[in-house]
Amino acid sequence: MQNNLYISLSIFFWSGLHSLFASIKSKSLCERYLGVKINDFFRIIYSFFSIISFLPILALMLILRDQRIYAIPNPWVILTFFIQIFASIVVVFSIKQTGVMDFIEWDSRDQKSCHSMNTLQTGGLYGIVRHPAYFAGLVILWCSPIMTVNYLVFCMCMTFYVLLGLISRNVS
Repeated sequence: MQNNLYISLSIFFWSGLHSLFASIKSKSLCERYLGVKINDFFRIIYSFFSIISFLPILALMLILRDQRIYAIPNPWVILTFFIQIFASIVVVFSIKQTGVMDFIEWDSRDQKSCHSMNTLQTGGLYGIVRHPAYFAGLVILWCSPIMTVNYLVFCMCMTFYVLLGLISRNVS
């Protein structure tokens, strides 16, 4: 029970920092105090920060005592593997459909070609699901052939964060 709290709090702390640093206000503060136009390199720094700051959560999941809930037996484990592979392909195609430069928001630095922010995409994968990369990421997460208590807590917290991000992105 205490492990669940540690994992939940670490994800809550990480997601708060992740969201805070993604905000327009934090970009403006960085520009004002650093004296440089942050949009030119913000996405790269932000992505690097997100990955590095997420590593302690993964380490925590590895070092904390855990208990298996279930393990999918053969041959069904092969099905979960193919579902994860298919979902990974969906992520790649959704990024390709969005445009790699738009997806990483590199073109938005010039404010001239970020079509993903100016038009609603309704074709291809976006005609099936509104956020195909996020949806596929959650499929990858939840189709693990082995479920432990720590991993379940991790999946629930990350799903909540993704859904919260989708709701807040669609509201603003």
